[in-house]
Amino acid sequence: MRVSQTGIDLIKHFEGIRLDAYKDVAGIWTIGYGHIGPIRIDGKRYDSVADAVAANGGQPVRISHDYAEELLRDELQRFEEGVSGGLKREINQNQFDAFVSLSYNIGVSAFRSSSALKFFNQGKIAEAADAITWWNKATVNGQKQVVQGLVNRRAAEKALFLQPMDSNELGDTDVDSSRVTPEENSPRRKNIGSSRTMEGAVVAGAGGAASAGAAWMNRDSDGGDAAGDEAGTGSDADAGADTDADSDADTDTGSETDAGTGSDTGTGDQTDGGTGTDDTSPDESATDSTTDATDDVAADDIAGDDTGTGTEVGTPPVTEPEITREDYTLAFQVAIGVIIVIAVLYIIYARIDDWLNHKR
Repeated sequence: MRVSQTGIDLIKHFEGIRLDAYKDVAGIWTIGYGHIGPIRIDGKRYDSVADAVAANGGQPVRISHDYAEELLRDELQRFEEGVSGGLKREINQNQFDAFVSLSYNIGVSAFRSSSALKFFNQGKIAEAADAITWWNKATVNGQKQVVQGLVNRRAAEKALFLQPMDSNELGDTDVDSSRVTPEENSPRRKNIGSSRTMEGAVVAGAGGAASAGAAWMNRDSDGGDAAGDEAGTGSDADAGADTDADSDADTDTGSETDAGTGSDTGTGDQTDGGTGTDDTSPDESATDSTTDATDDVAADDIAGDDTGTGTEVGTPPVTEPEITREDYTLAFQVAIGVIIVIAVLYIIYARIDDWLNHKR
């Protein structure tokens, strides 16, 4: 695609024409319509206007009006190709002319990385038009500042980008100011509260405070558990004393083993009876049998107390697990951790988006 005469007129209007070489506000030797590149003087080619001036003993060189037009049209081809190469969607003539004028002023490389081109390729026409006007600052005398000549030029390019207009409606020009190297001046957010970075920071801060609160709760819970453990240890000591007493009672008689064996084999009564006849009187045997039976019952009771089941054979009762304070604390900490991760990811996304679309 080629720039139209409307676009050429816009560039001419703001670049202005100087047939004698001069230094622009940035100190660069310039001639014609803002031309600084290769040039022919008296049939000899130079790589830049500065080289031609140096070969002329430091004195400004001069060209004709027709040659200035020729230099402009030749140079525009490079900017036409630069704009076309950055496009990813269809563009109309007015939009193309405005982009060529912008790139002629800021350079192809700067145009390719500009927000105006990015918005246009995303189909955001109004945003692209606004982004053209962001290139209104330049470094003058070592300080970055808004240059009125650039403000006027950007306004004309935006108007051409959005709709056709005559060249005599372009506004005032400032030749020197228009020749400085512009820099994109993207707008800041209206207030600090609308910054996504600040929003993410608030969320992350809240998550950190909640996490600290959870850790404090967990510390208190640990202190209560420690106190409970000490109390439990005292109870175990008492139980141990009871067990010892039971054990002493069990060892008072020596016939428990025989009675127990007799119960397990089913023949213990005959064996005990025989033993009782040989070693003791019938009354003593009966007494031993009664004592053995009593001891068996006592042993079963003691075993029940020790195991906590109350019976020698059986399945322990199933109890529902109790949700403790530690469970709630752990769940709370996990939730806070997820919130913090989301907040960090949000901050990273916001910073990348600001850098891509807002240049800050």
